[in-house]
Amino acid sequence: MNKVEILMDAYGMTLEEALEREDDVIILDLDEPTHFELGYAYVNDFIGDVSELSKNTLEMYFDYEAFGRDLVYSGEFTITKDNKGVSLLWNKRRKLVISSRPL
Repeated sequence: MNKVEILMDAYGMTLEEALEREDDVIILDLDEPTHFELGYAYVNDFIGDVSELSKNTLEMYFDYEAFGRDLVYSGEFTITKDNKGVSLLWNKRRKLVISSRPL
């Protein structure tokens, strides 16, 4: 389908209305029409990459919990708890950094 056909089909526009709005349509070639695919295409195809997102957008949409979980799952970090608090162990290039904070 071309842009005019999409406008006519999806929004019930007449041919004349669709021709006037044709430049307003962006067609994404998505493998799967999922929210992930849409978000990924928007960030990478329209904006450029995540570095172009505003700080507010990054703070609002970045999933810190999932990111932290993936760092632990990758083996790069280990979280330990004892009676003194929580320690974060970071093993990068065989250097071990330990940071503690009380609970």
